[in-house]
Amino acid sequence: MPPVLDHDSYLRKTFDVARRALSHGNHPFGAILVDPDGKILLECENGFMPDRDMTAHAERLLATMACRTYGPSNSNGWNLMLTTRIETSPALTRCRNCSAQYGGIVP
Repeated sequence: MPPVLDHDSYLRKTFDVARRALSHGNHPFGAILVDPDGKILLECENGFMPDRDMTAHAERLLATMACRTYGPSNSNGWNLMLTTRIETSPALTRCRNCSAQYGGIVP
């Protein structure tokens, strides 16, 4: 039986990552990647600064980081969950064997 995942704790973690982004001079957004067992694999904050890259959304940077870290031969079949505190890009939620969740609460 798969573990029961504590989605509220994952959303709270994205708030922590968002606060860290703010402390680094970025917009307050964060995203995490969770495996099927509930382990947080990666976390990423918004990356607007220092390059003023308006495409450096936390969830996009996290997806890039995941691809570089795990590649196409990921042992868990990419059965992962992206969690962010705001609604993510539709393109990122169309990934096969991947789910996304978001919370609309400002930390």
